[in-house]
Amino acid sequence: MASFRELTLERGDGTVLCHRCVLADNIYSRLVGLVGRSRLDAGEGLLMRPAFSVHTSFLRFPIDVVFLDRSLSVIALAPALKPWRAAVRRGAHAVLELPSGESTVKGLRVGEELRLVDRGRVARNGGGLIHEEDVDRIRIAVVSRDRRFSRLAGFLLARHGHVVETLRTAGEARQRAETESVDVVVLDASSSVAAAARSARALHGTRPGLGVVVVADEPSDELPESLRVLEKWGSFDDIAAEIRRAYPSDNGY
Repeated sequence: MASFRELTLERGDGTVLCHRCVLADNIYSRLVGLVGRSRLDAGEGLLMRPAFSVHTSFLRFPIDVVFLDRSLSVIALAPALKPWRAAVRRGAHAVLELPSGESTVKGLRVGEELRLVDRGRVARNGGGLIHEEDVDRIRIAVVSRDRRFSRLAGFLLARHGHVVETLRTAGEARQRAETESVDVVVLDASSSVAAAARSARALHGTRPGLGVVVVADEPSDELPESLRVLEKWGSFDDIAAEIRRAYPSDNGY
């Protein structure tokens, strides 16, 4: 599982450039980047280091790219980089990804020196900011034989502050449900929608009120109307929102 920290990125004069800056400082977190996100909101950002290049393959939105040296001084800007593009700056030690237009709005200039400030991990709540200890850490079991999806789902859900375990069978998930060590189960229905429907019923039978979220490569009408199926490789923000809705304390499934 890739680790990450969420920090504040300040400018030299003490003003905040990025309230919620995720630090991607290992191979897997740099590889994943913003994949799975449907957008990057104002105040959010991703700082990858070490890095001197960036690609926007699989992204659905443009981003501003800021190249930084070892001291986090701005050495180059690539604003409004569209999906399926790449940008490289030799000599860069880190790359900051911001919402498209953010660097222009903030008047970011080459030569500015930035700094990271650890104010404790924070999360969004109704548009505001709250400390992590005030956020429900949902215990999630991702059930899928697709290792690529399991790894990506685990990483992205951890970025939302949740505790994630990846499993290969629904039987393992039922065992977790019996011991009440999981709050929400994400079922991958790509191989068999009928099996996913049976597994969902079995999970509910094991522990009524357990949150169940179903995903598939392509949503199908074969699933019962009582279970909503989400596109597995669509917006991961939608999956995260469905998990929050299914969380038992929020009166989900």
